[in-house]
Amino acid sequence: MNQKEIMALDNQKLVAAFYWIAVKATNETNSRRGMTKKTEKQEEWLIAEMCKRFGLDAAALDKEINP
Repeated sequence: MNQKEIMALDNQKLVAAFYWIAVKATNETNSRRGMTKKTEKQEEWLIAEMCKRFGLDAAALDKEINP
């Protein structure tokens, strides 16, 4: 999924895509090879779009995720 496709998602599909990427990232992290760059990038794009669309503060969200 690229950035353009993420921007075209409706709200329900955006949240579902974020949930799926979280599951995928967890699986990759628990594997021996670790999380891929592609998954990291998709996660960044999804979080950025969710912050923009739902009026979330990206800095505050990052602070909550990474204390």
